[in-house]
Amino acid sequence: MKNVRGAEPTVGLRIGVYIRVSTQRQATEGDSLEAQRSETTKYIEYKKSQQGWEVASIMYYVDAGRSAKDQNRPELQRLKLDTAAGTLDMVVCFKLDRITRSLLDFVELWKLFSDHDVRVISLREDFDTSTVMGEAMVKLIMVFAELARQLTAERTIATMKDRVSRGLWNGGYIYGYLSDPDEPGRLIPDPEWAPIIKAHFFDAFEDFGSAGAVQRHLLKNGIRMPQRESRAGKKKGGKPFDK
Repeated sequence: MKNVRGAEPTVGLRIGVYIRVSTQRQATEGDSLEAQRSETTKYIEYKKSQQGWEVASIMYYVDAGRSAKDQNRPELQRLKLDTAAGTLDMVVCFKLDRITRSLLDFVELWKLFSDHDVRVISLREDFDTSTVMGEAMVKLIMVFAELARQLTAERTIATMKDRVSRGLWNGGYIYGYLSDPDEPGRLIPDPEWAPIIKAHFFDAFEDFGSAGAVQRHLLKNGIRMPQRESRAGKKKGGKPFDK
């Protein structure tokens, strides 16, 4: 079944509901996975009762903890495959930036939806791409979504550069170093691992001449990745070093 631009949905509407949160926003009030699912479900039920939508199927595509900076998301890829296969008539999302925050990605996705006559509805922006105004609005929204993403990236990079200029650590685990408990943000040599790394990594590389030989040396001497606990309480490390 194909949609007619500007027409109300016909019998047997096949709806895909796309839901996403990034890792940083999972706890954001009103924007959680549960909230998005609830809002989109209520919208569809309203349309069924008030405008006579007859729905053949509703498929949920849920990407949890995934950024919209690119399309490297399993459920988005599944949505695209289903669209290309002609199994969807409509895509409903809570906000357009749940689908993408990249203008280039939007252009590609918009062409895919248009080529397969898939209608896109965003609840928060209150538009429907089956109308001329809705189509124009979605393009304007994506321009500002891309601008917001770029500004955030610029601020993050500026902050990281400032920390580096002051000799501060920007995060991530570095073998042989620990965070200074007396001066957070600065690193100090790990008294246990610093000598091991010097003798069995750097000095061994000078002796053996290759990373593969150093790896075999570590295995032979039973040296494994240091065990540690993440902020979330998960145990990490303890495995053999790979090349």
